[in-house]
Formats: sequence, structure tokens, C-alpha cells
Amino acid sequence: MDPQPCQVCEKCGTAPGYSTDSHPEPMAHEWVPQFDQSTGKPKRPYCRRCYERGPLPTPENTETSNV
Repeated sequence: MDPQPCQVCEKCGTAPGYSTDSHPEPMAHEWVPQFDQSTGKPKRPYCRRCYERGPLPTPENTETSNV
């Protein structure tokens, strides 16, 4: 799988490019919320682009509203 624009190059700190001359600035992760199937409580989100796991839910951001 190719690197996604939200993954950062370990050498230069920019987004991976197709050549050493074309490293663009990284994009922000696009977080997708996840919920526990049995309890309905929020779980760690994941990035839609690179599938990295996001921060653990905190009491402030544990709303389960359907938008």
C-alpha cells in the first residue's frame, strides 16, 4: 500500500512524495469515529487515509449523537 498524504516522512518531516524532489506538506488525518458494537460507547477513531489509530476518547468528546 502506498503512503498516504497524512503520513509523515521520517527523514524530512513532510508528506511522502513520488520522488525525493516532490515531498509536499502533509495533510491532516481524516478521523472516522468508531463505536463499541455491544455498548455503543466511543472507541479509538481511525484515519480514513492511512488507518492510523487516533487518540483515546475522553469524557468531553464521547457524544454518541447521530449526525
